[in-house]
Amino acid sequence: MTMLENEAWTKGWSDQKENRKNFEEYLSNLDWVTLWSKNHGKRVLIKMIPFLLLLIIITLIIFRFAFNKKNTNLINKNFSYKKIFFAFLVINIIGSIMWFFKFPVFRYGSSYLVSALGIFTTIICWNKIQLIDVLKLKKVLGYFIIFLLFVLISKNLLRIIKNFDQSYKDSPWPKIYSETKSNEKNRNKPIYKDNIIIFYQSTKGLCYYNTSPCTHMLDNQFNEDEIFFKKKWKYKIFYFLR
Repeated sequence: MTMLENEAWTKGWSDQKENRKNFEEYLSNLDWVTLWSKNHGKRVLIKMIPFLLLLIIITLIIFRFAFNKKNTNLINKNFSYKKIFFAFLVINIIGSIMWFFKFPVFRYGSSYLVSALGIFTTIICWNKIQLIDVLKLKKVLGYFIIFLLFVLISKNLLRIIKNFDQSYKDSPWPKIYSETKSNEKNRNKPIYKDNIIIFYQSTKGLCYYNTSPCTHMLDNQFNEDEIFFKKKWKYKIFYFLR
């Protein structure tokens, strides 16, 4: 059940507005792709755009500063390395496909996506990379790195300035206590077994930073007799039987 829930959430299950399907129904076909692409799919694309632009700029620089005259011996000598890049490209493409069909959240698959695009660009530019005029390139790269640092610092300063006036508990640090604007700590419900608190249940969204152990995955339709406890490998395990 937990596996189905995790997969459904990564595929946009929570974005359903009407006629909400359960986890199994939602994952039973590829209808989830439409809903995913309208929400998280757009965020993935937005996050990948800066990297794509960077690859385009690097490609243009490589072609600009490569010698016009081809050095056939140098290219042939390094052909074996190019085959290794092809192998890594195939591995990352397979990883990207698995990511999309199983857990399409950007942070889970960013390494596959970035690596696949980076390696693909390297293969396209391989012959030119062997013929680059290094002396001319070093000067241009210096200016380019300074420009990237300027963009990065400016972006973070704008983000800080934009959120500077927000007022909530522990601001300007990230909200860790609840989904509320004020970041107030959730009052999670204690679950008892033999008059002893065994865990807490979140009544508003996720547990967040709160008293543990805590879960948000239970409904309210259970009673104390359905909760069982055992110790295994020095862990306390609570489970339900219905």
